[in-house]
Order: sequence, then structure tokens, then C-alpha cells
Amino acid sequence: MTFDLLDPKVDFVFKKIFTEEEILIDFLNATIFGGRKKITKVKIQNPETKKEVLAAKGAVLDLKATINTGEIINIEIQNRDEKNMVKRTLFHWGKIYTDQLVKGQNYNVLNKAITINILNFVLLHEEEAFHNVYELMNRDSLKKIDAPIEIHFIELKKYREVPQNIDDSLYKWAEFLVTPGVAAKRSDPMIKKAVEKLQIISQDPAEREVYEALKRAELEVNTALANAEERGEIKKAKESALKFLKMGVTVDQVAEGTGLSIEEVSAILTGEEL
Repeated sequence: MTFDLLDPKVDFVFKKIFTEEEILIDFLNATIFGGRKKITKVKIQNPETKKEVLAAKGAVLDLKATINTGEIINIEIQNRDEKNMVKRTLFHWGKIYTDQLVKGQNYNVLNKAITINILNFVLLHEEEAFHNVYELMNRDSLKKIDAPIEIHFIELKKYREVPQNIDDSLYKWAEFLVTPGVAAKRSDPMIKKAVEKLQIISQDPAEREVYEALKRAELEVNTALANAEERGEIKKAKESALKFLKMGVTVDQVAEGTGLSIEEVSAILTGEEL
């Protein structure tokens, strides 16, 4: 029996794979430490996903973990550009950082908080690299301050645009997320393990049912957003048409300039529609 691999970029599938401790450790070492094996243990704080979260349209499933060096990690995979990624990231970073502190505790108990954002769209248009890391620094001297903040953006749309070392540890994980079938040909043991995990999930009827429900919900949300955007553009075009008509521009010229039909512009001219 043949089956299609599920898309590991769907957050439900991603979380199923990366709650495997060995896989998560390898991915975190690749992302935070350039492949150096500094992370040896990880404690996943939210391994299960509640049914009500899965049922919520547009909900994003994140993965929270603590590593052996004490840092708190939050991983989020986002497929849709909602034009708020930087603010959203800072909000989530602030929450995982401050949630460490219990009333009455000293600030010295706070550990570094790291957010890792895996994006299936381009956010940082002025950056060529597909992986960019942000910390606090002096804007004049460019010297970093020892602050407990680290923010990663991994833009999957870029990972093949700029020449990369295809054996780079993070490149392998980007390849797995975008083209798991290609990644399956690699000899890397952790990539192979992730592919095997994906294959198991893909063959499970119950998991596929959840996956298809999430994909349908995502399609509905994207369609609603596209329709709203289209309605907004049409409204702007009609408002512009009215302004041009009041200036004495001809119906034909207004139609050509706004993209509206002659019938639509004529209706605006007679006051029948806006």
C-alpha cells in the first residue's frame, strides 16, 4: 500500500515528530549551537496537544522545552504571514521569560529564554541568510550585552536561494521540513529517524484524519482572509473612482485606471453604487 507523506510543516505533524527527544536535541543543537553537541538533555513541557486547541481554527501549536543548560525554548512553526510576526515573537518571548518567576522570587532565578520561529514565508527581506539570530546590543558600538534573550528566524523559502553547505546541520533540517522525500535519502541518523517518524504518522488513519481536518481549517481561514483582502481592494478602487469622477475624469479613463468595469464606474457616477 502506498501513501503520501504528511507535510511536516503542519504544526500538528511537526510537534508529533519533534517531541521525540533525540530528534529535538539534534534540531536544537543545529539551530542554537551550529551543530555542536552542547545540548544533551531536554525536558518537553507541553508534549500533548489538547483537542480543543486542535479544533480551534487558526490556532498555532508551539513546542516548549527546557534544556540541560537551563535555557527555556519555545519553537513555533508558522505557515501564514499575518503581518505581526515580530510583535508576536516578542510577546511569546516575554511570556516564557516572565512565567519562570514565582511571586516572591528574585530576578536572579530567571534563565535565558530562546524563541525559534520557523517560517514558511519571507519575513526578513533585507537578509539573504535563511537563519537569522537576534540578541541585544549597543546600536552605536555594536557590542552585545549579556541579556537573557535570543530570537531565531528560520525562513524556509530562502534555504535553497543562497548557496549553502548542504551538509550543514540546520540545512538538513530545513530540507527535511520542505522536502522530506529528498531528506530521506540522507545517511544522517537523526534525519532518518525523523523521516521514519513521519512515515509512521502518515500511515496512521487517526493521525491523517486530524491532519486533513487541520488542512481544511487552514484553507477556510486563508480563503476568508483572501476574500476580505479582495473586498478591501475593491472598496478602495471604488473610492478612488468616485474621486476621479468628481475631478471630471471620463468613465473610460477611470475604468482603465482603477481596474473596475465601465458598468461599475457608471453605477458610481449615477450614485447607484459605492
